[in-house]
Amino acid sequence: FFYFAQMAARTLWKGATLLDCGAASALKFINPTMRGKNLFDLREISFRANLENPKLVKEAYKASAKAGVHVLATNTIGIPSYSEKNYDPNMIGDSCKASAKLAREVATHLSTRSRKVRVAACLPIYHQNQSFLEYEKTFINPMLPYVDIWYLQDIDKSEDAYITADVCSSVSVKPIWLSYSLSEAQEKDAEPIIQSGERLGHAVTEVLKRIPNIGAIMSSSSSHQIQEKALETIRKRIPLGLPIQVGSILQDHSLARVIEDSTERVDVARDFVETADLWRSWGAEIVSAGSRLTPDVLEIATGRKAVRSTTKIINRVR
Repeated sequence: FFYFAQMAARTLWKGATLLDCGAASALKFINPTMRGKNLFDLREISFRANLENPKLVKEAYKASAKAGVHVLATNTIGIPSYSEKNYDPNMIGDSCKASAKLAREVATHLSTRSRKVRVAACLPIYHQNQSFLEYEKTFINPMLPYVDIWYLQDIDKSEDAYITADVCSSVSVKPIWLSYSLSEAQEKDAEPIIQSGERLGHAVTEVLKRIPNIGAIMSSSSSHQIQEKALETIRKRIPLGLPIQVGSILQDHSLARVIEDSTERVDVARDFVETADLWRSWGAEIVSAGSRLTPDVLEIATGRKAVRSTTKIINRVR
């Protein structure tokens, strides 16, 4: 029999960075009783778990890191909806700190000479109803000692990204990773646009002018055609010599399922590997399945769990 690991070895895992954005999905995998009406509701429940059930959050980080993830995004993506409900900012800050500290403990414990696990602080986009000082005190300072990267996810308006990145840069020179959420409604072969209607190329050019410590620029879309064009656009805008990585994220706002059937798990893992193969061929250095995959599926995709292959997979390996 061939093993799924053989397929994974041919693809992104050599020289690529696997970013995990699915803390909520990992938590649901560890504790299937978690319930949410949708992905955003589940993320909010997950954010509360940083204080209410830190052992569970730590186990979720461990599951992702053991599955082969290189960068753990903190379990703080639920902040936007959470903070809009007028919760105590001190409690939000405490939850951010707890999440980052737990991720750092796991990353330190599971890093090896051949694979260093880093931590990215998943930050909400700055809104003008806050002062810079409030944003810094609530979100940045609590996570500052524990993270390697500032990560701004699902950017749909470039001006918001500039302001948020400015606040981060004023506090720390840690690299900033940006992920632009792309519109799915655009003409064939046209330059990709972000959700606000701005051209991606213009947004990338401007952010590079204004923010000195950009470490990575990524695009988020569910369309292969749009991702290919986006990667081409980003690469063209980055001046030669700048050590800025480019990447792709699978855009998906559905809830991750805990898959009981082993054959289906292999099929889902295979689909992600084939998608990542395409991204890598287009120049992506960072890849992420977003919230779509649970750790048990990721460990199959990375080859950390050997699974006897179906005929379909054997044919692809050959």
